[in-house]
Amino acid sequence: MKKREFTTLTIALHPTLPNKNPEEEEEEKKKKKLEKKDIRERISIERKMGHRNKEKKNRKKKENRKTFPRKSHISRPKDCSQITGDKRQSSTSSRLSYFRYRYGNTSSSE
Repeated sequence: MKKREFTTLTIALHPTLPNKNPEEEEEEKKKKKLEKKDIRERISIERKMGHRNKEKKNRKKKENRKTFPRKSHISRPKDCSQITGDKRQSSTSSRLSYFRYRYGNTSSSE
């Protein structure tokens, strides 16, 4: 008996019982739908604006890269003689000559 009384109480207090006219309910539903649409439109506009700001930043970055290129973009030749025609040794050949001087002119097969 107590369980039935409890369930009847909850049903009586439930907010979805038809207390209003069906016309008023339809109007409220329409208002809620319009509010949701407005919120969605606002969010989409904000996202687009954020996207535009990102595009501006990327454009500025590209312009800066043109004026100040990254070091990795600059291709450096390994030998100095390739640039200026200098007869100076490149870093690898100078290292080899240092090892020849230090350890003698020996080949690795010996």
